Amino acid sequence: MTDIFTSLPPELRLGVLLHLNSRSSIAPLLKASPCMLAQYQESKSLIRRAFLKAELADGLLQDALAVVLFPQQDGPIPKADWKEVQRHVERWSQGQLPDPFHLKDYPTIESLDRLYHRLSTYIEDYITKATSKYPPRAYLCLPDLSSKRGRLLFRNKQIGQNVIKIDYLTDAERRRLLQAFLRYEFLCKVNLLGADASHKIVTTAHSQLTAWECEAIQSVYSYIQALYGATYAHFADSWLPDIPNTLVTEAHEKISNDGLRFPDNVYFDSNTYFGDMNTNFESAPTVMHLAFAGFDPITTLLMFPRDETGCPQGLIPWLSRMSSRYEDELSPYRAAFTAVAERTEAKGDLEQSPRVYQALRTIVPGPFYVSGIFRDPHSVLQLHVCRQRAWVFMDDARLYPHRDLSRHFPTLKQL
Repeated sequence: MTDIFTSLPPELRLGVLLHLNSRSSIAPLLKASPCMLAQYQESKSLIRRAFLKAELADGLLQDALAVVLFPQQDGPIPKADWKEVQRHVERWSQGQLPDPFHLKDYPTIESLDRLYHRLSTYIEDYITKATSKYPPRAYLCLPDLSSKRGRLLFRNKQIGQNVIKIDYLTDAERRRLLQAFLRYEFLCKVNLLGADASHKIVTTAHSQLTAWECEAIQSVYSYIQALYGATYAHFADSWLPDIPNTLVTEAHEKISNDGLRFPDNVYFDSNTYFGDMNTNFESAPTVMHLAFAGFDPITTLLMFPRDETGCPQGLIPWLSRMSSRYEDELSPYRAAFTAVAERTEAKGDLEQSPRVYQALRTIVPGPFYVSGIFRDPHSVLQLHVCRQRAWVFMDDARLYPHRDLSRHFPTLKQL
């Protein structure tokens, strides 16, 4: 079979690869054309940089730089060193962090590429679980961070769930997700500075965010808690439930008690699985605390070798080290995250929010968080369910089961 691309000059072959602009689009071409594969291998660095630059267009580049250039720290920093962090935050908020693509700062570009690769892996895992037919089942699984990226694993076995690639999302969806995951990681770095510093910085950093953008950050927080919950489920004697014949959102009367029971049949609660671990380890940090440390710790944990049950080896000693390392710094009442929670109740931006979020606010009206007090428990449960199902990110219902929001997001009456 003739490779038609052999007739093209190298600059045109490179132009074709750059025009495709996504890794999933390029892969089939490289498999089909030895000529294009050779061109890709020759120009791989240039293509990857162009792809990364396109993905981090507009303000996303500044958000990513805010993370990779954040002053190094290991816990709270002395007040004398706050100025360096404050200068960094001010430059970020003004869009003045140096553009590494313009400066040909290849080490920083490599750092950006590693950050993008990591977060896109988690974004794919999140969206796959959020849009699965039975999220409480999918959330029991751990993502595969190895070179075989793109699998949901329970007890080291695939569950037959196809992972939704980031390239399958619309540009707007991808941008919302990247922004939220980047802002979340930035907040976690701020959170570890200590209460006084984080309060000042978050005022500067997030005063201009809309309510739905803050809700997006809260959804990332919910997701990372669920990752820890899945590791706990693997340590405990947890089992993978079948997908029930009738879901909560489809029931017109009381459903069977077979399988998971309410609320576990609608919401994956990480704290439940921590309680199921049956250990005498009383000083373990909660998932709320651990989630405030960002993606570095959970990535380290998920990269550990896994035992025959699929649990990361050394989970309990690791939790002990985390507890002694961070202790008070991972308080769930840190100013950075409290401020974001309060912003989710801001008014006046619903018309500019994503369409799925607009549609669901008719059945999830809020408010949920007022002066530090959460309202009706069923309303709060409904909110947690919505966050686990990516309600604030999607343009439409195309990725949800049956393309029908009403069959995926429960009403208060159904709960």
